[in-house]
Amino acid sequence: MIHTLGKKSTFQILDLLSSENFNYNFNQIKKNLKITSSNTSSGLRQLSYYGLIINKKTDSSSIYTLSPVGKIVHSDLMKIFETIDNSSTLENITINSIIKILSKLGQREYNYIIEKLKIEYDTTLEQCQHESQELKEVLFGIYGNASMAIINDIEEEIQKNLSSTEALTKLINDV
Repeated sequence: MIHTLGKKSTFQILDLLSSENFNYNFNQIKKNLKITSSNTSSGLRQLSYYGLIINKKTDSSSIYTLSPVGKIVHSDLMKIFETIDNSSTLENITINSIIKILSKLGQREYNYIIEKLKIEYDTTLEQCQHESQELKEVLFGIYGNASMAIINDIEEEIQKNLSSTEALTKLINDV
């Protein structure tokens, strides 16, 4: 199904049919999306195969609508797009990466780092995602030169997560 939804015309059809106010026939879909008859036919066939659309036959033509499953899939995809498009995505990636790496040090160490940030800089871990100097200084104060390995792990985790997000964003934009 992912392969099918990854095709530009297939997702466009799914998105067009999500409109509650309209029912579309083949020619209306083709005209609205400005896609070829072949792509329209292929997209409708694939969406129908996965049970995402319903083909209601009338006397003069076929009307296509989203099935209940199609509505759920469309809604879930839109939530994914919204999450990726959200400007706080980078912030979420940053803080989650920091927490993940610091948590690997153990709960006691993690709590100690949080406490030192609060006492020495009157700041929180969440605030450190914007200005990391305080976190770097606290880590250096605790671990000395070994803090560089922790900082590198955090940076690598952020890059790994950004790469995953960028790949997903590219996939979505290609759709």
